[in-house]
Formats: sequence, C-alpha cells, structure tokens
Amino acid sequence: MKDPWEAAGARFPVGSKQEGKISRIAEFGLFVNIAPGIDGLVHISELEDVSANTNLRKVYKVGQPMSVVVEKINAMEKRLSLKPASSAEQDTAAAKYMSDQSDDDGETYNPFAALLKK
Repeated sequence: MKDPWEAAGARFPVGSKQEGKISRIAEFGLFVNIAPGIDGLVHISELEDVSANTNLRKVYKVGQPMSVVVEKINAMEKRLSLKPASSAEQDTAAAKYMSDQSDDDGETYNPFAALLKK
C-alpha cells in the first residue's frame, strides 16, 4: 500500500481549506482526519470557543465534522498543523461588512462610527 504522506504536500497545500472529521481528542487539541491515513492537529490555542483549561471532550465529539485550513505541513515527519476554517457564510458576511463604506471621505473603515451613523 502506498504511503499517503508521499503526495500530501501537493494534495493539501498550505492555506487550503479541507473538510475532515475529528479522529481523536487530546488535552492540547484535536486531531482531524482529512484523508485516509492523514490526521492533522488543531492546537487548543487555535480554537476560539474554548480556553486553555477547557475540557475539549465536553465541547467536541469524535466523528464530528470540521472544516480546517492547512497551516503547515511536514511530510517527512508526518505532521500537519491545522486551524479551524470559517464557514462560507462567515467569509461572505465579513467581506460585505468590510466593504460596506457608505461614505468616501478618505478615512479608514471604522465599524463603530458606521454603527453610530445608522
């Protein structure tokens, strides 16, 4: 059987968004399986909805789907660093929010000032 890590760098380039499932939960993060034989680590510091002393087993379940973005890949050591990916809705909402500039007075976008103008 061919080693899945041989082509991992080309198959999962840094910055690419991948769909996977949580395969294992550790005190320091979540292991997410993105392909047969390839698991990556989402470190607890990358998880926005938990703190360092949160029991991850109470928040996440093995087998739960998770969208991730590849941060680093080291095929030689068979290590993959991942971070949670934002959803397509979040990406669209953020782009709309940041491009919503009702005035062109040359100032940078200030969300608080935009809220006050409404």
